[in-house]
Amino acid sequence: IARHPDLGTLAKAARAVGGPAIRNMATVGGNLFAPSPYGDFAVALLALDATVGTDDGDTPIETFLAGRDNSRAIVTSVSLTLPRAGSFRFLKVSRVKPKGVSVLSITLVLE
Repeated sequence: IARHPDLGTLAKAARAVGGPAIRNMATVGGNLFAPSPYGDFAVALLALDATVGTDDGDTPIETFLAGRDNSRAIVTSVSLTLPRAGSFRFLKVSRVKPKGVSVLSITLVLE
């Protein structure tokens, strides 16, 4: 995601997920199941009103996240509408730089 030419909007949020070794092996679905404070990418997807696809069908991300602790679903897709250029911002605050555990993750989409 961080290097995909069509997903530049999400690059900063994607780079906030762990270090290079984790990012090279991680999946978006895995990050959605990561407990707080490790699910930084989920914050970006929430702001973009993403939809999570599983074997049970498509679910709004907020509904998926609310039930993920009891879920045995396998995430097969994540759908979203990219915001217009320049309207998306992501910020991760951590005590340890550069890739510490999040104290706060914020995403803003200006419409």
